[in-house]
Amino acid sequence: MYTLDNVDRVIENILIKLIDNQNLLKCLKYPSPDALSKPDLTQDEINVLFDYDSDPRDIRISFTPFNLTTVEEAKSELRIFIRDFEPENIHIANVNIAFQVIVSNRIWRLDEGKQRPLVIIQELLKSLNGVDIELVGNLYFNSRIRIVNYNAYFSGYELYPNVRSI
Repeated sequence: MYTLDNVDRVIENILIKLIDNQNLLKCLKYPSPDALSKPDLTQDEINVLFDYDSDPRDIRISFTPFNLTTVEEAKSELRIFIRDFEPENIHIANVNIAFQVIVSNRIWRLDEGKQRPLVIIQELLKSLNGVDIELVGNLYFNSRIRIVNYNAYFSGYELYPNVRSI
């Protein structure tokens, strides 16, 4: 359960849990197969990944669904947004969160035979599965994760966590 007054802060609280995960951030920032062996990102580099004042070509974490007409350069993105919500009254709503892991078809492979979108999902689960997200409760990724072909250039996965309030 969320209050309608704080539903916007839910995504922000999720982001706070993710910005310390260097492997996740490296997979998003660096399109090369050796992304995981790159140096850790600085705080300024991390901020550029989701700061809407940055060059849009540098943003890798967005809070809106993927635009299906996107055909930009080879990159990876993580989209986190409110998929839908059902108000129970004027103050309380059931809110469903969605995660989209979006990867250019040209950069799926990482070194050592790893697949970039699967590493991103593993890192999401490490950072968020069973973790208390302020204003929400615990997130649990215990439903089907499905592959999606977003367009001819980008594919990925969609995740829909369940929430258990505590």
